[in-house]
Amino acid sequence: MLAPAGSAQSRQRPPNIVLIVSDNQAYVDIGAFGAKDAVTPNLDRTAADGIMATSFYVTSPACTPSRGSILTGRYPQRNGLYEMIRNEMVRYGHRYTPEEYAYSPEMTLGMDPREINCGEMMKSAGYATAAIGKWDSGRAKRYLPTRNGFDYFYGLPITGIDYWTHDRYGVPSMFRNEELVKEEGFSEELFTREALRFIGRNRDQPFFLYLAYHAPSGTADLDDQRIYPPQKYLDLYPGLDPTERRTEYLDMLPVLQRKMDSPRTEMFWKSRHSRAARVGNFKWIVAPQLDGLFDLANDPGEASDLSASRPDILAFVKARWDNWNREMEHAEPRGPFRDY
Repeated sequence: MLAPAGSAQSRQRPPNIVLIVSDNQAYVDIGAFGAKDAVTPNLDRTAADGIMATSFYVTSPACTPSRGSILTGRYPQRNGLYEMIRNEMVRYGHRYTPEEYAYSPEMTLGMDPREINCGEMMKSAGYATAAIGKWDSGRAKRYLPTRNGFDYFYGLPITGIDYWTHDRYGVPSMFRNEELVKEEGFSEELFTREALRFIGRNRDQPFFLYLAYHAPSGTADLDDQRIYPPQKYLDLYPGLDPTERRTEYLDMLPVLQRKMDSPRTEMFWKSRHSRAARVGNFKWIVAPQLDGLFDLANDPGEASDLSASRPDILAFVKARWDNWNREMEHAEPRGPFRDY
């Protein structure tokens, strides 16, 4: 959200910037995009007053690499954070002792410190900076926002917590700056509270707020994977139960201001057993659940595979992906997952 370009405030200083990120929310879960069973009046109003990106992609379907790209503006294969940072044994019911957790991936892995994130860039431009909500780029102190460009941090440094206890599978995981805190309340409301406080403290200077909610993703609790939001939110859904639902830099500002079309014509993905490319109107994907070539201009639902009828396009898109993959392999390596 930017201050209006013609306001007195914007003529005196740079615009304030609030970057809001939700977790595991599909475009079909927003009223402005036609959702029938999602009540999102604030998002709908923001969309009506701003820009709706109808062909917008993240760089990965997984939390950690996707957020790493939001923070750095670089493909996960470049910034090194191309896998999830999480302790896999919790999937089998294991509860980590404090001694075990101290040496676990969630405690020892994080974004390569050589990466430059948006907080560092905004801070160097004279902005007050804050990261509130889900950081997901490392829990050790050297990985926390306060060591990487942000003046203030309140939230979870890892990939998920329980919405009410703020623990991650029994491990306390809510931070203020670099210290664990224990507070009562629904985590998302606490994030909103902290965001408003930060804005209030910095209303007289340019500020950048990275507000990354954990919702509507599932909770991180071994005993129950459902979300129990405050009743006032459930009251918005009469007859429904929402708890059952589950680097080359590009200046986007002229695009968002409707001064130009987006110059980006290609996007590429690689994640475990999946790979994909979007080249012009064509999307090619190879994944366990889907495999094919699709013309998104005429088939946005990806229902008609053109692999057999358009082998020329298929070969071209695959070649573009191969070129990108070679470029990523030759990029300067970054930790923590790459072997170098």
